[in-house]
Amino acid sequence: MTTGSAPRNIFRDTTLAWRVLALISVALLLGLYVRHVYGYLATADGLFSADGIPLGRDYVNVWTAARIALEGGVADLADPIRFHALQEQLLGRPFELHNWSYPPHLIPLILGLGLLSYAWGFVAWSGGTFAIYATAALAGQPRKWPLVTLLLLAPSTFFNLIAGQNGFLTGALLIGGLRLMDRRPGLAGILFGLLTVKPQLGLLLPVALVAAGAWRAILSAAITAAVMAGISMALFGIEPWIAYVQQAAPFQRAILEHAEGSFVLMMPTPFMAARLLGWGITAGYWLSGVAGLAAATIVFWSFRRTSLPNSLRGAIFLTATLLATPYAFNYDMPALSAALATFVTLHLRARLRPGELLALVAAWTLPLSVMMMNGNGLPAGPLILAAMLAFLLLRVRDVANSGAPTHTSNFLPASPGH
Repeated sequence: MTTGSAPRNIFRDTTLAWRVLALISVALLLGLYVRHVYGYLATADGLFSADGIPLGRDYVNVWTAARIALEGGVADLADPIRFHALQEQLLGRPFELHNWSYPPHLIPLILGLGLLSYAWGFVAWSGGTFAIYATAALAGQPRKWPLVTLLLLAPSTFFNLIAGQNGFLTGALLIGGLRLMDRRPGLAGILFGLLTVKPQLGLLLPVALVAAGAWRAILSAAITAAVMAGISMALFGIEPWIAYVQQAAPFQRAILEHAEGSFVLMMPTPFMAARLLGWGITAGYWLSGVAGLAAATIVFWSFRRTSLPNSLRGAIFLTATLLATPYAFNYDMPALSAALATFVTLHLRARLRPGELLALVAAWTLPLSVMMMNGNGLPAGPLILAAMLAFLLLRVRDVANSGAPTHTSNFLPASPGH
């Protein structure tokens, strides 16, 4: 060390943060992938695991819905009993109940999967949506390989893959829309309009768009959603929408309020925390409402600040969304993982505040830890998200004090002095 130079505090250096996240992810995911893949291959019965779970678990909903739609039975999707009976018929054996929970305008987007076999469709679904997600996250980033490495290793990636879910797709729509909101508001609106297939993840979008005065994006999103709904009605009629409102939506609410098992374990939301603490459903909605109001206020404030980089506002939005919605799972977190991965790859020589590395690690591993915490009656997921949001708000203060550029294509701005 040169005489007079300040000692390097490695515990506040994001180079260490990148290494910590990478090492934790490698250790966790090697164990998880080996356990899951080996366990499946060693005991699989065709497309099913030894305990009767289909390959890709929830992907069975996507593939069978596409097949049923191609055969003209879209109205049957909203009836849980009828839909599951058709699933068992298509796959040739009984398995645990799976229900369809999406609005009908998702169907035209997945129809092509019904033309493929189940296994090849799963490969196309998982690989294709991850490619879209990675493209959205990597666009314009100066350090692509560290970022794509973290995305591949992210716990949220693992859980989205084994669940056969749509977290990569919704993550791409959120990331892409937030990135393009200022430069290409029409295209951003199209992405936000497509996100209406999973509306709970766009709960705070109206707040953000109105606060930013993004009227072109709002108009584009509304037109996109209307066109998608119109296409679904032209292809399948109005009956699927009626069935969705009368059957699918109420059934999904009943699951949220009363389901047990893995459903409860995977949710990091304030609503589920209240349920697990025994406070009851009404208290859960109150807690979710209070958290949602606070999250909406933060999002509105951040999107009103024209001096704040849009990238940082996006990271705040992605974190706040998981606090605002009562209905979100660990496989819905790839968008947040991309924001966290971008943070550490953009700030390899920046300094972290005391506790910031802990918050990063906790938020990064939340897709896995939430299952252990919820399973042991300690639903700390909302607290972890709130801590991460607090550190992001401190970054807002740093930007305000440093006079950093007001716009950047990245999710998070460079730290002061970087």
